[in-house]
Amino acid sequence: MDKNQEQNIILGIQDNQDRHGIDYGILYNIFSKNGNLVLVEEILEYLQDIMASTIFSELVLKNVYYLDTFKTDKEGYFFYTINDMQKRFKIGRTAQNRVFELLEEKGLIQRKNTVNSPNKAGRYFKVNFNHHILEELKAEYIMEYDEMETQIDIFGSQLKENQQERAKKLNRKSQDVKNITKEVIAFLNQESNRNFQIDSPYNIQLIENLLKQGYKKNQILAVTQDRVYEWENSSKMSKYIRPSTIYGNGKFEKYLNECDKEILNSIKFIYLDYMEDKDKRIQEIFNMLELGYDISSIKYKYQEEYFEAIRRREEKYGVEWF
Repeated sequence: MDKNQEQNIILGIQDNQDRHGIDYGILYNIFSKNGNLVLVEEILEYLQDIMASTIFSELVLKNVYYLDTFKTDKEGYFFYTINDMQKRFKIGRTAQNRVFELLEEKGLIQRKNTVNSPNKAGRYFKVNFNHHILEELKAEYIMEYDEMETQIDIFGSQLKENQQERAKKLNRKSQDVKNITKEVIAFLNQESNRNFQIDSPYNIQLIENLLKQGYKKNQILAVTQDRVYEWENSSKMSKYIRPSTIYGNGKFEKYLNECDKEILNSIKFIYLDYMEDKDKRIQEIFNMLELGYDISSIKYKYQEEYFEAIRRREEKYGVEWF
């Protein structure tokens, strides 16, 4: 290839970037929030694999960044090493290849290996930005944006107030997920004597996915304890006592169905022992009352918290608790 042909290819890529810059910006907004990757629900439903969905979000953001900074190769591919991905997601070469095979099979990415230097292979990826699911996501985003712009013209400050209130609710919801994740991972660490990160974005996404599927915190805690009990004394299975296996491999419903019924019934109260803050215990007992649990078995162990929770419930509904 001569220099003129090469220059034409580079200019062609740049022109393509100029035409699709808006699309790239939309995808960046869909797959990230404040610079952090987002697990997109539509992608998760399409792939039925939380790790593949998470890594695809990462690949989209990296591809957009490298296109925006003109750091892709002439065919639009970008470089991502095995070691870098292992550090980012704590998965090795075999697990990475499984994810990439799935993403390729679904037509979401292309990849290639080239030799960068003697005996050193480079691993390159390219997202299929024209994939139908990405086109649908972009179209939905644009439609929502257009609707929002129209409503702003019509309702002005009223819409702004609604948006601010919605943002507050989303922030509260996000914080709730983070708090539940911290409780779950702290419980897993204490039960298994491990040290998993309680504020890891990946762990938060795992728990958020379970909550979106309708599972309750008590069920997640029960499965956590049950898996630890089942696997901790097995040389083969003990290595699988980790968040990705317990919460993110698509078998949570199976684990829940296999969960020891005594654990399932008692877990509502066991993790109260791990709450150092008295107010948090009161709130948790109050939540149990709201869900209709029989909590009489804990009223002697947590007497003050028990009666304070009942008082708050009576105050809320204006009726005496029997």
